Amino acid sequence: MNPIVTQLKQCHSKIPSRALCVSVPSRAPNGLQVTSFEFTSDLLVKWNPLSQQYANGKLLGYTIYYRDHNIVWSTYKSFNTSSPFSTQATLKFLTPAHEYVVAVAAFTSKGVGPRSAHKYAITGMFWNDCLF
Repeated sequence: MNPIVTQLKQCHSKIPSRALCVSVPSRAPNGLQVTSFEFTSDLLVKWNPLSQQYANGKLLGYTIYYRDHNIVWSTYKSFNTSSPFSTQATLKFLTPAHEYVVAVAAFTSKGVGPRSAHKYAITGMFWNDCLF
């Protein structure tokens, strides 16, 4: 059985029916889009807001995960949005002309939910990176 479902069942069995049980979100945000800009190494990340029915409590924000796909053993870096209403973020100062893999997840006070499907995007190049 899914550990999130198990956790919810355990939580709901211990509280009165009118109380709110807070857990991690049970679904990932969908609609992830990652866009590069031609002459910068930035990536714009956008997603659809998580429906309240999957939040399992008060949604506090989103965590954006990313890593350099060109470097085989690179680890994921992450950061949190400062608002549950944010549905976009910009990854800045990445390595030019590198492919990045990106995912997003929602979080509550109990932790982070599942990650979205991954998307790939290649950062742009600066003009001086093209000199021969």
